[in-house]
Amino acid sequence: MKSLYENVCFVALLIFAGSSFASENPLYSDASSRLTIRAVDAGNKPGIFQDVVIEHAKDDLWRLVGMREGVLLPHIDTVELVKTSNVPVQVFLKISGQFPHGCGAIGEISQKKTDNTFVISVYFKNDLWLQNPLDVACTLAIRPFSHIIPLPAYGLPAGNYEYRLNEKFSGVFSLNADNVLTE
Repeated sequence: MKSLYENVCFVALLIFAGSSFASENPLYSDASSRLTIRAVDAGNKPGIFQDVVIEHAKDDLWRLVGMREGVLLPHIDTVELVKTSNVPVQVFLKISGQFPHGCGAIGEISQKKTDNTFVISVYFKNDLWLQNPLDVACTLAIRPFSHIIPLPAYGLPAGNYEYRLNEKFSGVFSLNADNVLTE
C-alpha cells in the first residue's frame, strides 16, 4: 500500500512541480543526482508535500526517494488582516494561538493564489516531536505564539481579494487602485 501512496505522490509531484513550489528554490546535487524540493502543492493544498527528494534513475526517469505529508497547525485561534495605507499597499495576516504544551512549532508556510483568492497553509515544524511524539517529553506549559505572514500584494489590480487559511479562517480585503508604484 505504501508503494501505491508513493507512486500517487510522485505523480502529484510531476503534475504540480512546474508551477507550485514554496518560497525556496529546489536544490539539485550533482554528487548524488538528487533533487530536493522544500514543498509541493497538490490541488488546493499549498505545500502539503514537504522535503520531497527525487533522484535520477536513468535516461529520463526519476525515482521518489522520500517525502512527508505536512500536518496543518490546528492551534491557531485568531487571524488578523493588517493592511498598510501607503502605496503600494502591503497586506499581512497576523496569526495567533497557543501550543497546549512545550512541544510543537510553526513550520512551513505555503501560499497559492488563484484568481482573487489566496490559500495559505500553516504547518507544524517537522521535528522529532512531530515524527515520534511518544519519544519526546514535553513540558505542560502553554506557549502562546504569533506570526506575521506577508501576502504578495504588489502588482495586483484594483479589486476585492479573499484569503483562506488552514481551511478554517477566511476574510476579504480590497485594493482601491492598482497596487504598483507610479512614476
